[in-house]
Amino acid sequence: MSLNWIVPAERIQKLPPYVFARLDELKAKAREQGLDLIDLGMGNPDGATPAPVVEAAIAALKRSRNHG
Repeated sequence: MSLNWIVPAERIQKLPPYVFARLDELKAKAREQGLDLIDLGMGNPDGATPAPVVEAAIAALKRSRNHG
């Protein structure tokens, strides 16, 4: 069953485009042009963060110069 007949409320239609959808469009166009991209956008981790990364983050958070 298709939901193409649903019309969003006017206030929803006035919202700006979703920024990550726009970025996906730009990435696709760049790849079509042959550019080799490294996507550092949103991710979906499928495993635990490596311990050295966690330790480095904790050390950085403990340094007051990093957060005033």
